[in-house]
Amino acid sequence: VSPAADTIAVGGKRIISFTIQEEPDLDRGIHEGEVRATSGQGQAVLDIYLTVSCREPAWILNPSRYEHSMTIVAEVSIDDNTANDPDDRVAAFVGAQLRGVANVEPGMSNSKVVFLTVYSNRTSGETVRFQVWDDDQCQLYNSTFEHYAFVSNGMIGSPDDPVPLTAADVLPDNVQVIPLSQGWNWFSTYVTGMDMSADGVLSDLTPAVGDILKSQTAFAQFDPGMGWVGSLQLLDNVSGYMVKLSEPGNIIQEGSVVDPLTTLVQVVDGWNWVGYLPDGPIEVDEALQDLNAILAGGDMVRSQYSFSQFVNSGNDAGWFGDLKSMEPGEGYKLYLGNGSEAGDGFRYPSYKGASPTSPPVVSEQVICRKTETVEGLPDWTVSQNAYQYNMTVIARLNIEGSEGRSDNDVIGAFVDGECRGIARPIHLSATDQYAAFLMIHSNEAIGESVNFQVFVPESRMVYNVAEVITYEADAAAGTVREPLVLRTSGVAFEVPGTMPNDYSLSQNYPNPFNPVTIIRYNLPAPGEITLSVYNILGQKVRTLVSGFVDSGPHEAIWNGRDEDGQPVSTGVYLYRIESGEFNQTKKMILIK
Repeated sequence: VSPAADTIAVGGKRIISFTIQEEPDLDRGIHEGEVRATSGQGQAVLDIYLTVSCREPAWILNPSRYEHSMTIVAEVSIDDNTANDPDDRVAAFVGAQLRGVANVEPGMSNSKVVFLTVYSNRTSGETVRFQVWDDDQCQLYNSTFEHYAFVSNGMIGSPDDPVPLTAADVLPDNVQVIPLSQGWNWFSTYVTGMDMSADGVLSDLTPAVGDILKSQTAFAQFDPGMGWVGSLQLLDNVSGYMVKLSEPGNIIQEGSVVDPLTTLVQVVDGWNWVGYLPDGPIEVDEALQDLNAILAGGDMVRSQYSFSQFVNSGNDAGWFGDLKSMEPGEGYKLYLGNGSEAGDGFRYPSYKGASPTSPPVVSEQVICRKTETVEGLPDWTVSQNAYQYNMTVIARLNIEGSEGRSDNDVIGAFVDGECRGIARPIHLSATDQYAAFLMIHSNEAIGESVNFQVFVPESRMVYNVAEVITYEADAAAGTVREPLVLRTSGVAFEVPGTMPNDYSLSQNYPNPFNPVTIIRYNLPAPGEITLSVYNILGQKVRTLVSGFVDSGPHEAIWNGRDEDGQPVSTGVYLYRIESGEFNQTKKMILIK
């Protein structure tokens, strides 16, 4: 257990981690222990239970759901030994769908085989892959080196000539796994398969009627009887693609790994849907360095979830944005102002890191990684895969009249109250500004009104934004040098939360004001405070709070009058909070 003991401050948090011992092996059964937390008020006990068991996979299939079937007779090999335990099992899958289960049984001449029936609702066009359960060792092998194409009424192997199934924990090096979510996905592949048709590349998916595959110039739609039908029939490695799926799944592409150093990616003036050819992630500046001679200010590269813009300014030239690196399996859209001068295209460098591993499956509900550590953030989540189009906004904040200079603030983009984008500002050294790179998603190509809100964690306030923009697919609002300015126009609501960790004094609202304004402040601990208003000469005008105040968020109201109740004149005023060693002053404007 780590930490074995610790001291936690009031309002603090600690994560306690438990590591299960591996040597010697734990006995099967229930193991228990406890964690004790002690304070001056008493003791709390948290009971910990660990169950060690060997549970075989819950492979349950309903054949009545399927119209077609085929048979496989196979000899299963586990660690170079033929599987002969009748409790060993093989399961057949298409994508994540279970399509068949069989136990090891006696075959001919004392052999041990599986008689496996595989089911489908398509006559052909699917790739069948396998998992193997070794009951003696209580181990599941999540793949085999072999896979087979489904053909209705097909017969693969026979009792006197079974086909091999070799259990494996990992796929071969020449296999690329591309996780896809339900909804829209941008993808590309660095592996050239034997069959680069739409049906071949997507054969591990379980598409439904109406699912769509798009390139920049063509598309195909899925039909269960005919497969992927349309003008997009062949896929390649240098292009990026979009696919809309009714169910999540994986593209499992097996074949020859492309050499990025010798493979040309052709580009033209304007937008290019490009694939990514290296077999590992590379930072954007390095990945696109072959384009440096023709890049112009304002050129852009996008993934489905983030983007960067090129700044051409002497020593500060480079890519700026929240797209830090390009990654295998992702599709990209590249905009070039001088693309037609690129000649025959550009080449990626080779990945020089460790051998890549299969990336994790992306969940349907994508919560921006940039916001995960912002405490108190409202429930702003964006399911990017639900949308076909996107546009980009580079924006800087003006919060209650002051330039936003924090990377903790969060900007949300909304259409009719639905969150369509979320981002936090990042510091741009070239301009010494904080700018947010916000990708906004939609299923309409043009015309939707986009509103914004800003969450300021320091004050736990959510502000409305005055600016409203009109959505247009692939449009870009703002640049790195001239971001779109988003000005707050008042508090939308305050986020209730836990006890503040630090003292803070928020900007008054409204500001400028007439005749009343609200001043909010946070106290991490109870204590004596004073909150006073001063004129520009430093003379005290009014004491708003003086005395003992409990910890937590508070607010004070000033009605624009002095200690004698007389209205003060138009002008600039200061308000100051003092509590122990903490003090802070802010400016406000009264207008009549």
